Amino acid sequence: MVIKNIREETFNSPGSLRYRFISGWVNALRPGTCPFHRHAGFEIVYHKSGRGKICTGAGQTIDFIPGSWVIHPPGQTHSQTMHTKGEDICIHIGVEGELPGDLCAMHYLEKLEDKCIDADLAFLTEPSPGMNDLQKAVFDHRGAALLLTLFELSRQRYDSAESQSLADRYAGSACRIIYNEFSTIRRTEDIAARIGISQHYLRHIFKDRCETGIKEFLINVRLERAGDLLVNSTLPLKAIADYCGFSSERHLCTVFKKLRGVSPGAFRAAGQK
Repeated sequence: MVIKNIREETFNSPGSLRYRFISGWVNALRPGTCPFHRHAGFEIVYHKSGRGKICTGAGQTIDFIPGSWVIHPPGQTHSQTMHTKGEDICIHIGVEGELPGDLCAMHYLEKLEDKCIDADLAFLTEPSPGMNDLQKAVFDHRGAALLLTLFELSRQRYDSAESQSLADRYAGSACRIIYNEFSTIRRTEDIAARIGISQHYLRHIFKDRCETGIKEFLINVRLERAGDLLVNSTLPLKAIADYCGFSSERHLCTVFKKLRGVSPGAFRAAGQK
């Protein structure tokens, strides 16, 4: 079956690829190692149950868990060691044409909940002997659909992880700026500009990662420092307010009373006893 430019925007495919269903079966496995081997086409392995490790000839290793998927590209040498009893479902898909780079690497996914994928998997493990051309075309189509769906999900998860990691770095940078410069920060927009992202995006990722708003975080950092100075110094309230970034002594007293439940003076008296 020929699928022209399918998922081209995802895989940067240079042209047409021809996918052909080869076989599908269920393996009941015991602890032990299947030695290094390879296949001419793609091998899709669904680890329905059991835990173990996959090693490639290039030295890459993956510790797989129940409910996980592995896609081996054509020609990849690999072995599989089962640490426990388990059951694998294996699907082999042949391919003709020049593979883009995305399809030449091993892919690993965990815990997919998709009824279409489940249906394709069940269908492809029950090929009928002596299929006619139409039946073979259906298996080719379902096999290609399963393979490309898994590749796309793998790409989406990779992109999501990359985005997540970048967002974590942005939120971490905002925290460091606040901790280091709490006394001089006037607007959270300035923090976003320093990092190189929009104010709206910074508010969103900061709330998601730190479980508090960025303005609330800034105020609490200022209050923590003010509390330290109240207990461990003899500085007057005005000096503490100026140092911690409050607009006035009155502003410090209002915010401190509202969020700490006591006035700065009472806090100082209690802490110095």
